Amino acid sequence: MKKNLGLDLGTNSIGWALVQLGEFGKEGSIVGMGSRIIPMDGDAMQKFESGNPVSKNADRRMARTARRLKQRFKLRRSRLIEALKTLQWLPVDFPSDFKSYAENNKDKPFSISYYLPFDLSTIEETRNALGTSNIPEDWVVYYLRKKALSEKISLNELVRIIYMMNQRRGFKSSRKDQKREDDADEIKYPLFEKWIQLLFVEDIREISEERGLKLLEIKTAEITGQIKRRNIPNWKGTTIELEVTKKTLKSGEISYSFSAPDPNDWVNKKAALEESIKNSGYYVGEYLFHQLAKDKNYRIRQRIVDRSLYIEEFRAIWQKQSEFHPELNDVSKIPDVSRVLYRHNLEKQK
Repeated sequence: MKKNLGLDLGTNSIGWALVQLGEFGKEGSIVGMGSRIIPMDGDAMQKFESGNPVSKNADRRMARTARRLKQRFKLRRSRLIEALKTLQWLPVDFPSDFKSYAENNKDKPFSISYYLPFDLSTIEETRNALGTSNIPEDWVVYYLRKKALSEKISLNELVRIIYMMNQRRGFKSSRKDQKREDDADEIKYPLFEKWIQLLFVEDIREISEERGLKLLEIKTAEITGQIKRRNIPNWKGTTIELEVTKKTLKSGEISYSFSAPDPNDWVNKKAALEESIKNSGYYVGEYLFHQLAKDKNYRIRQRIVDRSLYIEEFRAIWQKQSEFHPELNDVSKIPDVSRVLYRHNLEKQK
């Protein structure tokens, strides 16, 4: 008697059958059979078929990371509020537990302007600076961040700046800097370099057209390169974020080409924005406010910069406002604030 095991291997299932065969394979019987279905959603199935397997724990890990970030943000916010109350810069009834506040005030959603309203003069100054009457509260805070670097603002307005910076405090990597690889002994031409850069477009013209795509030459303040588009964009006289490809031939000839940056390539976009801020000579808040003044559709939340730039701006604002508010130089309340901010550490020591 002979036994054969047959397997049917699919992308998300396995079928099997064990067959017992008689002499010359004319007679036989099925000893056992079955199947195993591997549950996979459509997205995971597509990645599996393309050769990019993903751990089943990946989604749970991402959700857990999001929960931790949210929990840390809430803890950081509540500690800041308690510290500001200790300094008497916030009213006593300012909520620190927003979940309890929402449960007890269902008909009255939280608004920081209820506790720290802007002066009408400040709102009017912001409207005049931006050239529009329709301004959200965040834009007023960005105006105050610009103003606080050179002029006096009220203590309430300074608290609004601190509160915003606690929410949007920039990116800080927990990874160690990656080591650069040693240069290869033999350089192979042509050399290609890619980066994302904010460029001011001085002129744009069509060179040729092929298969519905126009080859355009873009002249910027720094470099001139080519890009392929179906239509000629209205970029002249504006600052555009582009991915730049530099091609260097063995003869030393250099050419540039442009393309739309990958929206997921946030690392290079972050580096381009930081370079633009550095070249402008502004602090982060100043830079973003000037961008809003140029383009009311400018999306600030999608702009990521390093946290060190926010720290530089905060120190500059604090130093300038210390000239007008003596309490900013009062160190007598530092122990009280420390007890609020590092309460967990103190409890551990007991």
